[in-house]
Amino acid sequence: MVDSGCSNHMTGDLESFTDIDDKYRSQVKLGDGKKLKVEGKGTVVVCIEEGNKTLIRDVLYVPELTLNLLSVGQLMLKNYKLLFDNGVCEIINKVDNFMVAKVPMTSNRIFSLAMSQDGEVAFKSENLDQSFLWHLRYGHLNFRGLKLLRQKNMVAGLPQINKEAKICEGCIYGKMHRLPFPKTSWRAKAPLELVHADICGPTRTQSLSGKRYFLLFVDDFTRMMWVFFLEQKSEAFPKFLQFQAVAEKECGHQIKTLRTDRGGEFIYTPFMEYCRNNGIKRQLRVCYTPQQNGMAERKNRTIVEMERSMLKAKKLPNNLWAEAVNTTIYILNRSPTKAVRNKTPIHAWHNRRPQVDHLKVFGCIAYAHISTPNRDKFDQKGEKLIFTGYSDESKGYRLYNPVKNEVVVSRDVIFDVMAEWNWENPISQSPPSYEILEDSATLEDPSNDPDPVASPERNSAPSSEGDNFRDVLTDSDSPPLRTRSLREIYETSHVAYFSCEP
Repeated sequence: MVDSGCSNHMTGDLESFTDIDDKYRSQVKLGDGKKLKVEGKGTVVVCIEEGNKTLIRDVLYVPELTLNLLSVGQLMLKNYKLLFDNGVCEIINKVDNFMVAKVPMTSNRIFSLAMSQDGEVAFKSENLDQSFLWHLRYGHLNFRGLKLLRQKNMVAGLPQINKEAKICEGCIYGKMHRLPFPKTSWRAKAPLELVHADICGPTRTQSLSGKRYFLLFVDDFTRMMWVFFLEQKSEAFPKFLQFQAVAEKECGHQIKTLRTDRGGEFIYTPFMEYCRNNGIKRQLRVCYTPQQNGMAERKNRTIVEMERSMLKAKKLPNNLWAEAVNTTIYILNRSPTKAVRNKTPIHAWHNRRPQVDHLKVFGCIAYAHISTPNRDKFDQKGEKLIFTGYSDESKGYRLYNPVKNEVVVSRDVIFDVMAEWNWENPISQSPPSYEILEDSATLEDPSNDPDPVASPERNSAPSSEGDNFRDVLTDSDSPPLRTRSLREIYETSHVAYFSCEP
């Protein structure tokens, strides 16, 4: 029944639904104040003129309702218009001006729309070939796209489309793709029960130590990661032995399964024999099927993206990629993962919650303290460097010196997290050093010295500290030093000397 006082389409006839969401729950309030439960929402088929049928969507299923109500307001929101004239209610689609239905008025002055009792089967039998025809007309567009065009009224003149079970040979030849890989439900139950491994590289730019690859190991149970840097892929087997020794001693378990691709470095005969002799099961993925080792492949992508972001954020050169990768592994081992609930990988591995208050911004400026044995009395006590990570062997930070092209480890560091290195003029970033030279006239004739007290030529003997300071200033590896004459210093100073005879 067409009802202008009804806020939503609703029916109590479950058989009229072609599909229904039985999890939908709500309530409706009748005119007498009574509330009825809504136990689903779906699509029904109704009969229109000349025996045709059409779909009405978003219909509420109210089991206690005795009438089928068609909401005028909901039809208007769906871009339909209703015309009541001459005892007939005409329902018209405003998009294409198509007459959807004509509902005659009954003797008791209501407009009743007949419901279909044949269900979805009768509706499909009428549109089976037409849906496939429109699939062909639309250049083999998928049926989901065709249905969306119809449902959202994006085009005019398109009939109701249903997904076909018929095989389209043209789509097979033109669109066929690999079958989806099922997500494995099996997970390791203990550390090192399954270890994933993969090699990433070669990189175009060598690292500071001449490396072009990195080898990644991932524990399936804890998602703990280890990384090793290689010059050649052939170094994979020795690095695996190194990883095995460290990992097995740390957790007290032994490696049971190693999953890798079929790269030559992993199917190397001594490598395979070693695994067989030590009871390590090998799982090798099928060629050109990286999805079977998806854990390591996805971790590699995450690592490279994070490493690239840190380098570019601070405008660092690409030869620091290994330092960035090492720092990325350090951070990811202290980051959440879906596979381990409420724990970080390093927490699951060591059974101890990690501290992260020491983390710093990768690539920022770091001022490292220069220890007393490495400087003279009047030398600067700090050195400007670049923070590049955390030391695995010491409780300190790894700092890169762009001038000397070397990495040092220090614990006494002050960080400027928002600053970055000026690569256009790196020498100017060091504090200026000054060397006091005598005026040319003074050097030629000591008697012309206006202040004999301040003349260094009058000193009886240079001190050992002075010799050390002069050696530092004349070091060929040091940057150019700024010089000033005594006359220039006297002109800009505010010190006066006074002497009088006794």
